[in-house]
Amino acid sequence: MKRLVLLGGIFLLGRLWGWPASAIAQTWAQTYGGGRLEVAYSVRTAADGGLVVAGSTDSFGAGGTDAWVLRLDADGRVLWQKALGGDGTDVAYAVRPTPDGGFVVAGYTSSFTAGGEAGAWVFRLNAAGGLVWQKVYGPGVAYGLDRTSDGGFVVAGATTAFGAAGLDAWVLRLDAQGNVVWQRRYGGSGSDVAYSVRAVPDGGFVVAGFTTSFGAGSYDAWVLRLDAAGGVLWQRAYGGGLQDWAYAVDRTSDGGFIVAGYTESFGAGANDVWVFRLDDSGDVQWTATYGDTADDYAYAVQALPDGGFIVAGYTTSFGAVYLGDFWVLRLGPDGAIVWQKRYGGVSYDWAYAVQALPDGGFVIAGMSQSFNALNRDVWVVRTDGNGDLGGPCPLVTDTSAVLRRDTVRVTATGAGVADTGAVAVVPNTGTVDTDGAAARQCPTSPDFSIECQPTRIAVSWGRPATGLCTVRSLNGFQADVTFDCRDLPIGMVCEFIPNPVTVSVDGTGTSRMTVRIRSFVEEGSYTFRVQGTSGDLARETTLQVEVWSRHSIGPPSRRGRAPYP
Repeated sequence: MKRLVLLGGIFLLGRLWGWPASAIAQTWAQTYGGGRLEVAYSVRTAADGGLVVAGSTDSFGAGGTDAWVLRLDADGRVLWQKALGGDGTDVAYAVRPTPDGGFVVAGYTSSFTAGGEAGAWVFRLNAAGGLVWQKVYGPGVAYGLDRTSDGGFVVAGATTAFGAAGLDAWVLRLDAQGNVVWQRRYGGSGSDVAYSVRAVPDGGFVVAGFTTSFGAGSYDAWVLRLDAAGGVLWQRAYGGGLQDWAYAVDRTSDGGFIVAGYTESFGAGANDVWVFRLDDSGDVQWTATYGDTADDYAYAVQALPDGGFIVAGYTTSFGAVYLGDFWVLRLGPDGAIVWQKRYGGVSYDWAYAVQALPDGGFVIAGMSQSFNALNRDVWVVRTDGNGDLGGPCPLVTDTSAVLRRDTVRVTATGAGVADTGAVAVVPNTGTVDTDGAAARQCPTSPDFSIECQPTRIAVSWGRPATGLCTVRSLNGFQADVTFDCRDLPIGMVCEFIPNPVTVSVDGTGTSRMTVRIRSFVEEGSYTFRVQGTSGDLARETTLQVEVWSRHSIGPPSRRGRAPYP
């Protein structure tokens, strides 16, 4: 039997300032992780306004890679975090809330299958993160998940078994307990994979992924419309002469569909974000690419109440070139750009999921190495409706991608459909509490830093020491900063000119420090602090001062008797 090969760029996996427990912010950016690799593939809102995030962890759990689910409040604080898995590779790719306040999660496992073969894995958690049930179906893998109107679930992914010639798209309809209602594979002689699935009001489903069996190029985006029993209503490939992928699909307000992925066939160059809109028959209403000369990818799309769309992925054309920044585009109903922003630091920042929030903002999830020098953490970013993080935040930047329109070839495909016979296996394991650390990046309050040079000075009677102290604006700080010295030995004084120092946004200010002896000071080395204050803010730096012997340079007085100026 062939082993399942996990295809696609989505499976290329990726701390800063602390934040007070009393802070209440509706926009923020925060990492979660340990000392190894953590990544988020899915995020959804919970009934209480908080969030649930699903992905994988190498830092916690039973070993290898484990599925990782984090329950957050609206401000990003961890309510609970759970790992689930065995000694193999276990990943959560999709999560959905359930009406009872719990969650259903889909992905794949190699820990609970014969011979380490990948199996599609679905498990259900209660509101506290406890395991309600879990089942493995396979061989195969589950990438997409949605709830059905009767309280069950639909899962989409791929399988190499059950008569598949290569890799076939695979859809399983489950009841509320994870029992199989029906299961079918769809494909041709090549590789055909389903990454995303959505239930539609008539009881059927729309599925999106890619095909190498059909279409105009080596890889084409592939969309299938299924009825309630898994029968094909229509199936089409969309693309050009090169590689074109669909990773996400959602239903539009008019009953059609919006699809997002990336294309090599169209756009500005390399791979570009690709979004196209279909009517309910699969006919193209419009198609658009967004990007520049490097690689730009989309992995998530959601239709919005105003008829527009939110798209998330990552860009290497803007920001951390060749590494990637979160990239989010807010589009109008016709694909026109409303706004576009990147989020990231100096290293890898890749977004795999986006979700609109009830307050009009958005939450984006993925992974980041910009804030963990040793490895990659889950990164969750909550923005307002304009994609901003509130207050000064150096991690958010507007980008300048231009929308391009191209003519896409649409091919009616003839994928074979066959029932599959996967038998559900129930693993004997449970969830494990984890202690991943959370670190806040934005919003950051205006702040400043202090530096004095030199850091070691020498003084003696009649010979003061001087230095230059610099205050630097951080996060949009602009105000006066007043200097003073702390912990100087008795008999020694310091002064600063000018004092206070006025600092502008993103600017610096300097003051000349003079340290002198006013009365007797025992020779030796002393440590003191230079402190700058502005309102409630106080920052400091530590210096050393050497007091020279009176035999070297000093007043004509007896040792131990205080000299006078």
